[in-house]
This record gives sequence, C-alpha cells and structure tokens, in this order.
Amino acid sequence: MDRNTSLMREVRAVLRSPSFQRSPSLSKMLEYLLSREISADGKCTQYDIAVEALGKDESFNELTDSAVRVQMSRLRKALRDYYLTRQPEDGLYLHIRTGDYRLRTANLETAYPKLATAKSTRQNNEPTSSKSPDFERAQSQLHGADEIKAINNVNFASQPINSDIKKRFASSNWLQAPKKWQAALIVAAVVGAAALGPLRPNNEAAATTNLQHGLEVPLVALMVEKDNFGGDPAQSGRLLAKVRNDLNSLLRKSMVSRASDDAEGGSADFTIKVQIEGDSSGQLGAHLVLSDRENRVITERTVRPTSKSAELVESLFDEVTSIVSPAGHITRALARGVVDAPKNDFECFISVEGARASGSVTPVILDKCVTKFPDGEFTPYLKIRQAFSLAQQTSIAGKDFSSSSAAWRMTSDVLASHPENPYANTLAAKLLVARKNCEDAILFGREGFSRGRTYPALELAVILDAFECPATLKYRQLWTDRIARITQANPEPHTLLESYILIGLLISGQEELIDYQRTPAFELDIDHSLAELNRALRSAVHGEATEDDVQLIRSMLPALLFSDSAQRVVLKRINLRN
Repeated sequence: MDRNTSLMREVRAVLRSPSFQRSPSLSKMLEYLLSREISADGKCTQYDIAVEALGKDESFNELTDSAVRVQMSRLRKALRDYYLTRQPEDGLYLHIRTGDYRLRTANLETAYPKLATAKSTRQNNEPTSSKSPDFERAQSQLHGADEIKAINNVNFASQPINSDIKKRFASSNWLQAPKKWQAALIVAAVVGAAALGPLRPNNEAAATTNLQHGLEVPLVALMVEKDNFGGDPAQSGRLLAKVRNDLNSLLRKSMVSRASDDAEGGSADFTIKVQIEGDSSGQLGAHLVLSDRENRVITERTVRPTSKSAELVESLFDEVTSIVSPAGHITRALARGVVDAPKNDFECFISVEGARASGSVTPVILDKCVTKFPDGEFTPYLKIRQAFSLAQQTSIAGKDFSSSSAAWRMTSDVLASHPENPYANTLAAKLLVARKNCEDAILFGREGFSRGRTYPALELAVILDAFECPATLKYRQLWTDRIARITQANPEPHTLLESYILIGLLISGQEELIDYQRTPAFELDIDHSLAELNRALRSAVHGEATEDDVQLIRSMLPALLFSDSAQRVVLKRINLRN
C-alpha cells in the first residue's frame, strides 16, 4: 500500500470517529491538511491555512493572530486523544509535529512517545477502573499537569468569556460563505474513494442495536439520483454533486447520525434516498425517502417544484435537517427501541430529546442518566439539559442569573471541558443575553451554530432571546428571514419547535406565515402545558387571543425566553393584535 493510500485510509477512519464527527472545525482542518499532503507540494504555511482553511482575509499576519496555532494545537490534542483507545490498521499513526503543519504518519513510539509510555503503563498494571491512580498518572503524563490544572480552573461564572475562547469564536465567522478550499477537498474525497473503494465497518460495529450495550449512533447512507432529468446533463451533474456534498456535510454534523461510506446503503442502519427530477423548461423537483435497514419507509417528502437549483438544494437541506435533528425522524425511530431503562448515554440522549421535544422531560430522567453514565460521550449534553431546567426555573421565578447560580456553574463546567458543545454554547448565549451582555453572547451563539442547521429549535432559542439586543441589530433582517425559512420548512413541527416558531412569528412581525403551519405530526393532550401554550400562541398570532390566553402566555413565556426585553416585545405584539 503506497503512502497516500495509507494516509487517506487512516484519515477517513479518524473522521468517522464520534469525536471528529461532532467537531466540524477539526474535521475540516484534517481534511484540508490531507488535501495538501496528497497534492504535488505537501508543505503549507500558517498563511495558507489561515486563508484557505480558516477563511481569513489576505491581510492575515501570523505574528499578531494566533488562530492557526490555536487550531493546530487543538487538532494535535484531538488526534492524541483519538489514539488513546484506537490503533491504525497498518500501525502508522497520524501526527503533526509541533511547529510544523504537515500531516505525517509514523509508528506509535515516534508519533506519540508519551502515549506509547502511557499505554505500556496501563497494560502492565491492568487497572480495574478508568479512575485508578495508574490511569490518572498516565493521563497526567500524556496531557501534562499544567494543562489539566488549567482546564479545571476555567470558570465561566467568574470569567464569562475567556479571551482565548473569544478569539476562537471570532475566528469562526457565523455568516461566512463556504471556504475557498472546499473544492480541493471534494477532489481529495473523489481520489480517496477511487483508490480505496467503500470502507465498510464490520457488522458488529455497524449494528444500531447491541443487546448488551444498547443503541449506538446509527450509520446513515445517502443516495442521490436523477430521474427523468430532461435538462442539460452538465447542469444535472453539478446539481447532484452539490446536493451530495451539502447533505453529506449535514450528516457528519448531526449528533444522531454517522455518514456511511456504503453508497448502496447495505450496511447502513438508515438510508436517505433523494431522487431529483428536471424538465426541459428548467423546472426542478425532488422526492425524498428515509428507510431503515429492513427497507421500511419511515418518512417520505416531495419538494415543491422550483426553477432555481439553489432553492432546491436549500429545500432538501431543510428536509434532511428534519430527519437528522436530535428530535427528528431518526431519533423518534430509535426511541421506539428503548423499551426499558436506557442502557447507555446515547439511549439517554435520544429519550431525553424526544421527551423534551414534546415538552415532557423531567429532572428525574436527567439526574438518573447523568449519575449512571458520568463519563459518557453524550453526558455533557445531558448535563446542559439539567442546567437548562434550572435556568428555566430561575427565569420563571423572575430572578436574575447570577454567576453563583447552579445553571451558570454547570454551564461553566461543561464549557471548560467541552468548549465546542453546541448545547452549552447556546445556553451560555441565552444566559448572557438575559444579563444584557449581548456582545459576548454573540460569540457563544456563533459557536452554538457552528454545527450547522442540525437543530432548528436550538437555533431559534438563541435568535429569539437576542432578537432585540442593540448589539445584534445588524443581524435583524438575517434572523427575520431565518425565522421565515424555519417556519416554511417545518409545517409539522414537534411541540417545542412549534412554540419557538410561533414566538418567532410574533417577535419578527411575520404573523401572516402562520398559514404554513399545520397540525403537528404527534399532537399532545390539550391539557399538556406546552401544547396549551401553543394553542394560546396560535390564537394570539391569529389575533383571537382571550385574556386567559394572554395570561397563560405571560406566565409560560419565561420558560422559553430568558430575556425580559424579548418577553416584553412578544407581549406587546400580542396586545397590538388582540
């Protein structure tokens, strides 16, 4: 096997890992370095990375901007952490030398000498617990005592925005266009596929359900085809490539899916099949079907015809978002398999997300899951759900969000160890907006959105609280358009998303878009509090709210909007219309 083939194989294995699947910024950086390494000249400079990979402008100065060094340091650590529990098929480990920016392969002793020592120590002593003294010493030797101490000392409460975090957030432009180097990555991916063929995980690893350990994050295959496409062949080829690229990117960013390399979907747990149609007049349309391993159809949608390819791609993106969002069709299908108490942190996650989407999650569920799976990959998300529940109680009680509050401390702890966690960044943004610190909230909001539009409810949770901030005035039209788009793309939203959509229509003055909303796919009992709130909000949007409706909205609004300014705007709009 030649070096490039070995390199591409290992990169693809790393990118399939949960930690990289949930960190789009690190995945993109690794893909970029791979594309440079297999090109004619593998060398690249800080300037190359800044401009081509991070989207910096051509005035970038490495002496005054540490963005590249920070990102490379994070990538080195992520690779090192990945190899704590894995080893490459051919024994050659990906690594990046300190002070260098080339992606290399070497044996463990050369690539990660401290890791080799740590693994040897663990093998010789065979600790019975991941928290044993030997393990702690190995971790300290691997990561460095100073690094562990620094992480433990990060305090969101006393230091709402760490300066390094602020720089990192500022470097990931919320509104930035696709990176210039993405075309090179597409080429690299095509070369890799041609050289290696589909890399199928073994059946045991690919199975969604393991009777002993519970559900795992499922593999999702994407199939994009053209059907009766009467237009220009070149145009159809470009359109199909665009759809595949964008939707695969969405699958990689989702918290409840892993993109499958199996183009036929045979080894995947779920398959999304997209058929695109076009005629000689330029009209484009598409049909989308989600099916499981047994070819049972879970949902199917038809995208309304359009003459604009960009609009078709956007519509398909919205439809797939409804499939792979944490409360989407895949989660609901998986949740049906959790018949007893959750067997792992992922089962806890999908159970909690499903319950939260319907407005019925209770602190008891969260407490049990966090206690039972303290070190799970999805446990940080569950901890933020705990913090969110505490924040809701504080908001409903009309109290201020002090830096000593439990919600603030819990958010701080999760951000210290998982700075890219979208839930933690979203809650941090809402807490900061509630404290009238909108400038810093924007930075956390950007990081919360960095995963892409994989959770519309999470996106609206920030937008609606920050909508009236003076510091966000420049985003007002963008957010108004986004509220309209989410409304049109989700005619049958889950209960929580419906609440945010209805509030969004009121706060943005777009009440006429209520016509896009139909009865939710799974309606709750009308005496359920969130369902009752939505009924009152619908009446308010239509201008038919009673005094009881307004009182109900006033009492429940703080559970969704932590900003008193945002609450006042919504109530003012309701009073004007009713």
